[in-house]
Amino acid sequence: MGKRGQVTVFVIVGIVIVVLILLFLFLRTRVQIGPITVDNLEDQLEPIREHIEECMLERAELDIIRMGEQGGFLTTPLGTFREYEGKQVSYLCYNIKDQPFCRSRVLTLKMMEDQLEESIKQIGITCLRVEQFRKSGITLDKGDLDINVDIGDDTVIVEATLPVKLIKDDLQAEMTTYSIALNYPLGRLYEAMRDIVNSEAVVGSFDAVPYVLQKTQLHNKPYVISCPHGPYPDKHCMLKIKDIPSEDSEYIFQFFIQGEAR
Repeated sequence: MGKRGQVTVFVIVGIVIVVLILLFLFLRTRVQIGPITVDNLEDQLEPIREHIEECMLERAELDIIRMGEQGGFLTTPLGTFREYEGKQVSYLCYNIKDQPFCRSRVLTLKMMEDQLEESIKQIGITCLRVEQFRKSGITLDKGDLDINVDIGDDTVIVEATLPVKLIKDDLQAEMTTYSIALNYPLGRLYEAMRDIVNSEAVVGSFDAVPYVLQKTQLHNKPYVISCPHGPYPDKHCMLKIKDIPSEDSEYIFQFFIQGEAR
């Protein structure tokens, strides 16, 4: 019985120690321990920065992938897309009755950037919880969120402006800007899409083989482009750069050229 009693005491002491450690860690995120200095305040901004940039990354990555899968549009109004393998894939050149060529649909890089900015800005509602970093005795002020997107050939840069200020008496620390880079060739595939659509709109056809060879040699990047007829009466175009961003997860930009049913 004595040994059992000793074991029980050790178990209880162990549990108490674990509880105290967990309580300390919890309180450390809520209460500033030790004297407040500017350095302390600046250090406390880092987890806030990480939280904001993680939210940006999560939303931006989903949106960029969806934009490629849907042909440059995050929203697809009725009549502007065709259902394909569970995706609403946009028409980027509309059929002209009894003509071999088609009417190009306007889609600019600026339009895609604007769509991404508006969507990513929703992290302010769905993800950002800056208030969770508020600590007792320290005032946390947060301003308005603004997003800027720059689509490059192989990288999409997302920058956010969100003033966050920590104040304690006459001391304060502030950060305002945040930035992430996503390695998706959205700009490069957009340019290839424009070449395809322009060819279809002007001459009514597109020859992928010489185009792929030329682009691959010019940029030293293995372009993969397929624009077969079908599903009837349309053409489905699928564009990617081989093994980008990775061998197991290639980025795809796809769209439809609308055909005429006969």
